[in-house]
Amino acid sequence: MDEQRIQWSEEIARLREGEGMTFKAIGERYQISPEKVSYLYQSFLRRRRPSCQIGGGKAA
Repeated sequence: MDEQRIQWSEEIARLREGEGMTFKAIGERYQISPEKVSYLYQSFLRRRRPSCQIGGGKAA
């Protein structure tokens, strides 16, 4: 993921979690579709979430 997309996803997460804005409202603010806002927010969540696999996904 490139640096600009990371920054966008962090800003969207801040607005979504900190200010309680909807995907539609964020999209209207930045002139992007609610679907794209949702995609960027999900990419933020994927980066924030630790690996669910034991041992980081490596065989024990």
